[in-house]
Amino acid sequence: MKTTIFYLYLMTLLFFICQSTASASVLDFENVPGANPATSSNSVRNGYGGLKWKNLYVMHPSTAVWYEKEMYEPCVASGEWVTYNYYQRDVTISGSSFTFNGAYFAIPGYIPYQMNGKVDLLAIGKKVGVEIYRRVFSITEAKKPIWFQFDFVDIDELVLSSGGEGVINFAMDDFTYNEEPVVANGHLPILLNILLRE
Repeated sequence: MKTTIFYLYLMTLLFFICQSTASASVLDFENVPGANPATSSNSVRNGYGGLKWKNLYVMHPSTAVWYEKEMYEPCVASGEWVTYNYYQRDVTISGSSFTFNGAYFAIPGYIPYQMNGKVDLLAIGKKVGVEIYRRVFSITEAKKPIWFQFDFVDIDELVLSSGGEGVINFAMDDFTYNEEPVVANGHLPILLNILLRE
């Protein structure tokens, strides 16, 4: 009986250790080098978060001009800064092999009538130039950050598109990547069964 209790205690302890050591990098864009809160023309510089960035800009809505404040301030998921796709262009994020777990996305302003109440965004994950992931995700409510989970594993390039230049802007916050897998809950009974047979 004491042996059984010990094994149960040991497996519970190992489970919580595994859970606590699983980590993810979350970029909240609060500390982008060179970003000036007085302007929205701040490109996210290469090297931020160990990644390369193209066509992604960051702004501090509360100190921006009135119409940017009205459009983008509700799109902030955490902190005071938020990013957007410059001139509605496709955003490209690249680096050595990484996992894109997810982020908060929002549509600033309003959803155009001709889009029938929703905006379809596209996420593409590539490895050495080859597309290995593609997902269309839809936003149906403007000025509200919504979490989208992707789990694009082992990619070196991520493309985020709202349909091309001149179509529509999207906002993004809390870019989450490189979250390590943990021991799944369903594996614990199997491990316990093996130990208790010893």
